[in-house]
Amino acid sequence: MLHRAGMVQAHRPDRALRSLVDVRAWGPLLGSVRRAVRERPDATAVVDETGPCDYADLHGRSMALARALHAAGIGAEHVVAVLCRNHRGPVEAMLACARIGARVLLLNTGFAGPQLADVVRRERAVALVHDDDFGPVLAEVPSAVARFATSGFDELIDSAPDHEPPRPARPGDVVLLTSGTTGTPKGAHREVRSPFAAVDFLDRVPLRSGEVTVIAAPVFHGIGFAHLVLAMGLGSTAVLTRRFDASRTVALAARHRATAVMLAPTMLRRILDLGPLELESHDLSALRVVLSSGADLATLSRECALVDNFS
Repeated sequence: MLHRAGMVQAHRPDRALRSLVDVRAWGPLLGSVRRAVRERPDATAVVDETGPCDYADLHGRSMALARALHAAGIGAEHVVAVLCRNHRGPVEAMLACARIGARVLLLNTGFAGPQLADVVRRERAVALVHDDDFGPVLAEVPSAVARFATSGFDELIDSAPDHEPPRPARPGDVVLLTSGTTGTPKGAHREVRSPFAAVDFLDRVPLRSGEVTVIAAPVFHGIGFAHLVLAMGLGSTAVLTRRFDASRTVALAARHRATAVMLAPTMLRRILDLGPLELESHDLSALRVVLSSGADLATLSRECALVDNFS
């Protein structure tokens, strides 16, 4: 199954073994990027509003960011909270934390100030990576928590020291928050130590290496994070957008010849609400997979010709 998806090559077991070692040592996200840098460094890793970024550049920037964060006092076993919309910044932050061995806490961008402060305090975060537009909700976060704005990443990267952080004893993991429907959101750890964890999913969903996935679901959400990791594991391109807009998402899928789109249920509903005339005005012939979770698609699938374009 991994061979069919392009994740491993049957005639190069040495590469498969090295990829397995990388994932176990550095975690699934950084391990996958390291593999892509070895095999396809010029392939596009991420596309956001600033344009495309290849795997070599993504890795280089992230490793420089890791050195800068380590120089600022962040080390293995520390918790770094991330309050960001979908763009390359949080991806760089997660990769940098994986290099250090720090734990990443992905925060819901809809948090109000008191809720944000409570979660940061309870999860014992020592640093907070954030987008500039979340400035107003940071006021109640304890002042002892270091703040790093994604808009300042270029400066951090340019001024990063040459000294490499020590190799962590174990890879840093990622914490996603529960929905909080029964109280304050709580952390749920996500740990993947083997690329073979993708076998069952790839057996049911025909994703392939080197393709393009539009990830509209927020990366702090389970489906968004999982498919960011899977796109990196396949050496594919992840198209990210900070704010969801149904028309824009469909246009992005057409422009980048996306083979897959990952959505939250309400997002899929809004796309279907665009109606057949708008949807059929875009060339979605490359699209094979539209994936959502948490809603029954049986009735939705009869409403729009979108489903004719994927299997």
